[in-house]
Amino acid sequence: MTHESGKGGQPSPVTIFIQALVTRDWRFITFTVAGSGTAALIAIFQFAVLSSFIAASAAVPRYLNADIWVSAYGVSAFDFGYPIPSDYGAALVSYFPGASYRRVLVAFAPWNSPSGHKSNVVVVGVDGIEAPLRTLIVDKSELDDLRMNARNHHLPEIGQTRFDSAIATDGLATFLGVPYVISNFDDAATALGVENDYVSFIAIDTQQSHGQLREIIHTINSKYPEITVLTAHDFERQTATYWLFRTGAGAAIFLAAILAAVIMVLFLVSGVSRFISQYTSDFLTIVGLGYGADLVLKITLVVSVLLAVSPVLLAALALPFMEFVTDSMLPWVDVKPLDLGFGCILALVGAGIAWRTSNARIVQFDLAGVFR
Repeated sequence: MTHESGKGGQPSPVTIFIQALVTRDWRFITFTVAGSGTAALIAIFQFAVLSSFIAASAAVPRYLNADIWVSAYGVSAFDFGYPIPSDYGAALVSYFPGASYRRVLVAFAPWNSPSGHKSNVVVVGVDGIEAPLRTLIVDKSELDDLRMNARNHHLPEIGQTRFDSAIATDGLATFLGVPYVISNFDDAATALGVENDYVSFIAIDTQQSHGQLREIIHTINSKYPEITVLTAHDFERQTATYWLFRTGAGAAIFLAAILAAVIMVLFLVSGVSRFISQYTSDFLTIVGLGYGADLVLKITLVVSVLLAVSPVLLAALALPFMEFVTDSMLPWVDVKPLDLGFGCILALVGAGIAWRTSNARIVQFDLAGVFR
């Protein structure tokens, strides 16, 4: 005997079962969703930390928006440049018709505020910035740490150079523990006490297509083995790779993101497994009434999806609060739609694994065979 479901305006057995589950065993649902939601929140936020760490590692190159970066051979990251003659700029732009170049200077330096506060900063001097002389560009998240506010725009001395004003911006927040401050190249060179004949990097702006750049860059690297020429994309990726895999902090964040993802998936699988174990007798009853084992699989599929989607929705609601709490400690972390998408993918993976696991267990129980 078989029964058809959901006809004649009557709710289907799946609907009836889910309604009964929510009404009768709401504690199980609440505990499972709360546990999985917490795991999802941690996984999504940890992935946001990872993606933000990668983005922040190349914050200045991205902000300067050059097409090509030139550095000394062997330089692994933007923060650790090595002096090269500035004459390379004029020599290299000849390979790119219509191109121009900017000198870039990067160095750690002591920072003395008007209030007497002392700290360190990463000074970045660049040709052609859109700011007056003796002006610094600083990420707005660093204003308090540098003792700068709306009532005090007279900035400290860097070396023997006193700057007169500051411009707050976005996109320069960093995990280094010392903020980036961007200024005109000549002001930075004077403040750092270095000669203009040497630079940390040369940034080239050109209009060539990506394919043309690759060919020209290969030619330049072959002719000048003492320097490295990279596209902006490759330079940012090289810097991010250095911070992610060659430092303890980057490796820890990467491993934490992986572990958080695994924990979230395990929570989902565990929740569905507990559901199947707890309702085996109900499944036997359903099969005994003639609905077939396929209906049981449909029920477990619906439950798997519900237990996967609900935690992600719960995590999405909690993320703004999480960002608010951690903003002062991690100003460079920004939760993006990509991070929520990562959580959704994890939820689908968890639901898929959970349902496949439930499938195997139901076959193992041989529910239909009990009534043969």
